[in-house]
Amino acid sequence: MLKIKTLSPILFSLILLLKFQNATAQTNIDSTFLKVPMSELPLLEHNPRLDMIDLYNYKMIAKGENIFGGTSVLTKKTQNSLSIDLTESSHWELIQVPQKTDTIYICLHTTKTPAEETTIRFYNKNWDTDSVISPPTFSLDDFWHNNDSIPIEQQNILKKKLSPLYVKACCENTETPTPRLTFSVSITLLDSESQKNVSKCLKPKYWIYPMK
Repeated sequence: MLKIKTLSPILFSLILLLKFQNATAQTNIDSTFLKVPMSELPLLEHNPRLDMIDLYNYKMIAKGENIFGGTSVLTKKTQNSLSIDLTESSHWELIQVPQKTDTIYICLHTTKTPAEETTIRFYNKNWDTDSVISPPTFSLDDFWHNNDSIPIEQQNILKKKLSPLYVKACCENTETPTPRLTFSVSITLLDSESQKNVSKCLKPKYWIYPMK
């Protein structure tokens, strides 16, 4: 008589739990990305987004056609975030921040013309801006730290070269429930010598969405 080995109830339950956890990790940010309203991400319609997710999950180049007929690429995806090169001159990031009674969505849209500059929008779980805080704002003084190796007169000249101020942002620590945003001054419009000197005086600012 053929004997069939069966799994113990505890082992079977453990396998089911692991499968459920893996499925949640793989689909949570995916489903959020598909629900991003066109008002926030007008370049990508639903079908291209779906194609990009499938390609990325199969470890292939995650390309999708945007509304201009060009190619957008999903470059990175974690449990709580994803990053997309929308065009050659624009980049978009989505970060979800779980709260006790809500989920906050942070969208970073960085354009590279004439210099890198990021627009930030916060949304609640219904994809509106009610009951969410305003994005942080910065001045040059928030980033500037005097450096003794550069004369004050030269530092003042460098400050003037950074007007108007372009601030870019990116997400870090996206595997945690409270990812950190890093803000820095874009210096790509400066000549190489000025970039070298101004880098000695600039430090990034870090910001975390307050948990509620």
